Amino acid sequence: AASLDAQAPIETSMPDTTGSNKFINDQIAELIMECIDEHKKLPTEQELMERFQINRFALRELLNAYAVNGIIVSQQGSGRYAQFPDLGVQIKNIWAPFIKCRPSLLLDFFEIRKCLELSSLPIAMQNLRPDDLLQLRRHTDAMLKNAKAGESFEAYDRDFHCTLFACTGNLFFKQLLTAFWDICEDSIVWPSNNDLVYVAQQHIDILEALACQDEARASELLNRQLVESRNQIALALVKGEQKSPHGRNTYVSVK
Repeated sequence: AASLDAQAPIETSMPDTTGSNKFINDQIAELIMECIDEHKKLPTEQELMERFQINRFALRELLNAYAVNGIIVSQQGSGRYAQFPDLGVQIKNIWAPFIKCRPSLLLDFFEIRKCLELSSLPIAMQNLRPDDLLQLRRHTDAMLKNAKAGESFEAYDRDFHCTLFACTGNLFFKQLLTAFWDICEDSIVWPSNNDLVYVAQQHIDILEALACQDEARASELLNRQLVESRNQIALALVKGEQKSPHGRNTYVSVK
């Protein structure tokens, strides 16, 4: 039997970067970046074969490695287009099944989100425009309206945080934050109806601090909101384990 400690090679879906393939793949990567920057489609297969001096089979093998990772997208009748890889989709696809089996892993993801949001808040505040503040106001108004009607507001909560931190201009952070919300969509623990107005008011207070460019106040309020949200998730997970005959294998959803 094979040893569990054996360091077997890990297979990836990215192109072979050894030997002559590495040189061609580097050229393709450069071409992809060029197409993304200039918002243009990739050259045709014939043009690529002539450019890189390879046959159609080898070319498709290289391009397919990017396609399976969502970097190259084919549009029927139009051609191939390139886009940046979505780190969030990859994280979600890999981790979502494990979080369903072990919901407590959600707390680890939440800690990462908390660190990212708090550390990125100053940059987001520097880049906030009046249009961004107006959009954030729409989200908080919708939260408060739902809260007073006793209705949850998951989508508006998500939009508030995603709108705010899109102002950092950091593509990776945007993808990671989206991944967090996607993973939590079915497992996130929302406050009871009695607490909805309180949570909505938290976001309103954060927005007011943002509008006043009061970084210390905004950071304090955001940290409090995130800590309380994490504690609520942890409490719901404990209650879910106590009620479930399957223990921690149960996927907890309290709304």
